[in-house]
Formats: sequence, C-alpha cells, structure tokens
Amino acid sequence: MSSYLSKLKTKILLCLLITAMFFPAILSKCELTQDRLSIDYIQAAQTGPQVFDFHVAISPSNKLHLIYREKIGDIDQICYLESSSKYVWNQSKNILIAENNTHKFSSRPSITTKNEELFAVYGFEKGEKTGIILLVRNATTKIWSSKIVIEDIEGSISNPIIAYNANQTNFWLSWEDNHEGFYNQYLMTGNSSSLLWVAPTRLSSNESYNSLHGNFILDEDGNGHFVWKEGLESHEKILYSKVYSNGTLTAIEEITDGTYRCIKPAIIIDQNKKINVFWNNHSDPNPGLFLGTKFIYSSIRENDNWSTPFEVGPFIPEGRPSSGESDAFTAAVCLLKPTNELWLAYEITEDYAYHSGIDIRNREGASWQPSSFLSLVNNRAKDPQLLASTNGDLICFWIDARAVTNQVYFRIRFANEAWSNEIPLTAFKQNYFSTIWLYVLIIIVTVIILAIPSIVVRIIYKKRKEKYIREKIRNLG
Repeated sequence: MSSYLSKLKTKILLCLLITAMFFPAILSKCELTQDRLSIDYIQAAQTGPQVFDFHVAISPSNKLHLIYREKIGDIDQICYLESSSKYVWNQSKNILIAENNTHKFSSRPSITTKNEELFAVYGFEKGEKTGIILLVRNATTKIWSSKIVIEDIEGSISNPIIAYNANQTNFWLSWEDNHEGFYNQYLMTGNSSSLLWVAPTRLSSNESYNSLHGNFILDEDGNGHFVWKEGLESHEKILYSKVYSNGTLTAIEEITDGTYRCIKPAIIIDQNKKINVFWNNHSDPNPGLFLGTKFIYSSIRENDNWSTPFEVGPFIPEGRPSSGESDAFTAAVCLLKPTNELWLAYEITEDYAYHSGIDIRNREGASWQPSSFLSLVNNRAKDPQLLASTNGDLICFWIDARAVTNQVYFRIRFANEAWSNEIPLTAFKQNYFSTIWLYVLIIIVTVIILAIPSIVVRIIYKKRKEKYIREKIRNLG
C-alpha cells in the first residue's frame, strides 16, 4: 500500500512540476496586450445580446469610446465600453440606462469627448412626449450623470448628433423631429462647462417633405457644415448648409437635383479644406430588387460651387471577379491627417459568391485606390464607422452578424500600413481567468487519468488478496 501511495504522489508531483513550468506561458495567453491585438486572441461568444445601434469617439489621448444600444430579450439598454490608448478594451461593459414602461429610447446614441470628459446624447419617449437626454462622464471620478436637454416635444425625435467645438469650447447638437408637421433638421449649441443651451434653430426650410438623415462636421474655425436628404420619395435631394460659429446660417445649397434617390449623406473636410460629401445614389426607384442599382456618389465643394457628382463605390479590384452586378451603400469617411489620406468604407453586396460585407478604399491626393475587404467573413455587415488617431492609425468599426447575433467588430490599420485581425467588442467572454480555469481543469483530468491504472491495479490486487485469504481460511477449516 505504501508503495502505491508513493507512486501516486510521484505522479501528482510530476504534474504539478509540469504545471509550474508552463504556468507563465498559460498566464501570458490570458493577458490582453497590444502585442496580442493582431493575433486574434479575443474570442466572441456565439450567442448573446443583439446590438442594433452604436456610435464611437476618440479622445486626444487616443482612447476609444463605444456607446451602443443592446437588446437582451425584452430588455433594451444603452451600454458603454472604452479602451486604453493602445486599444486594449475593458471587458466590463457599463450599462448607462435601460428602458422601462415610462422611458423608451427613440434613437441611436451619439458620443463625443472634451479632452478626457465624455458626453453622449439619445432621444427618448415618455408617453406622447419626446426629448433628448445628455449623459456626462466626469474625467476624474468616471461617474456618469444625466441631464434633460429637450423635453415635452410633440411628435418624434430621431438621430441626435453631438460634437464638441474646441474652437468655441461649446457643444453642437443636431437632431430631426416632426413637431411642426414634417421632419426638419434642428441645431442648438450649449456651454461645455455650465451645460446651458441656447434656443434651437431650424436648419431645413421645406414645408412639404421630410428632411432626414442629417449629418455635420465642424471645421478648425468652429463653423458647422450640415448635410441632409429631402424631397419626394425616390427623388430625394442632398442639401447642404453652413452655420458660422456665431450662429449665422447660410443659404441652403442643392448638391443633387432629385433625378435619382439620394440618401444617407456623410461629410468630411479634406487636407485642402474642401468639403467632401458622400451619399447613397439609387438608380432604380425600387433598389434592392436587383443588384447593380445602389452606388456611393460624391461631390466636392470648391469656390462655393459643387462638382458634378461622381461614383466612388462599388469598386471591384482586379482579381476579384464580378459581372458588375454589385451594390454599395452607407458610406463612412475619415481623414488621416499625418498622411492626408481620405478613407471611405461602405457596405457592399456582390453577385460573386453572393458576397456581403464592408469594403474600404482610400484617396491619395486626387486618386482613388482599389478597394479591399474590411470585414473578412462573407456575411451581412452594416453601419461602418471610422476614426483617426493622432499617430496615424485608422480605426474601423461595424455591426456584424457572423455569430448569429449582431455584434460590434473593429479592426485597425496601423500607421505602418499593417492591419489587425477583426476583433469582436460586444461579445467578450466573461473574464480572462476562464482560460486559466480551463487549464486547471485539464491538469486535474490528467492527474485522474494517470492515477486510474494504479487504482485499477490496486483494486485487482486487493480482490485477489481477499480471495487468497478466504481460500486459506476455508482450507484451515
């Protein structure tokens, strides 16, 4: 018996010795570091909550901020995630607010930064009244607070967008609502310290059609540049207006004439301080029935005039076969200031292998470069968003359905032109130590397996010994 126990102890000690030798490597596997960012370590759960709206921002220190609406069963809530300046994400989501019977969400959230302080807005419904709530996170305490910016609006509010105007040290908030009959575009500014807001200003002027899909950008002088779509369905125009930092509005300009359906504009200011606008251009009144009817078009404003619209997507690069029946829609744009490259991402659907996903391409100077896959898995991906870091990294986000549920993914093009793998953000495993416990379980099972032969031999030996004793007793009797 003592010999058996000695052998068992020897095997257990051997397993513990092997564990001690490899434990640092096991632990390193469980660390989420910048070095492992492009090694596809982060694993996404295959089931989980649905994400159907999100917005991203980047702070001056290059920390990334993700705010999103998440639905789990009947629960609809707004959540927040952040990363370090090296894009290492905190796994613990912060649930900012959840719907209840008297408080319903009416829009996607929008987020911006003032240095390291965070500000987010979302539309809400309370009975038959609607409004906008501002969420504020203190840069020091990291505690969130809320403040009603607009309330008791008759009608429906959607698409609030908030941006910090560093030139004027104030906030610009735009949205659309239909309290005057048709949907119109509205703007108001607020003091970034006192959080006091001026009265709203209406940007759109049409009394016969809805003005929707508003978007804007602030220039380095603190002026705002606004775009939206307006007009008869299937013949919507893209409109533009400039709002000076003192609140003066310029005349509304038509970028498109309504020949085609033009919707979902995106806007950027390039390295030459020219306004670039991109939008969905539908050549068919019923786009989507056939491929080859949705395109990304663009126009550039120079010397107070808009260039003739031109197609920039889809672009099928050489070596990627297609019969030309492809759709591109939902543009996102970004300017990388260190290289002055303008980047464009968009949703794409191709007849080749029924490909769906996100494509991305860049403009160097005046020349557009071939597109490439941003999302690498053939599936329905949507809502691309782009951010630029101060060190030349391009950070790309989108909603992806490859894991059955809609989740937010991101991918980075580093300043050295290397791409990271795709990283799921909203389906993290619970914690890194689950991996450690997996290894511990493997070790325990190994010890048991090693011990089984000895146990079996011991049982057989014991039974044979008992049988031998019984026979001895019987012979003596």
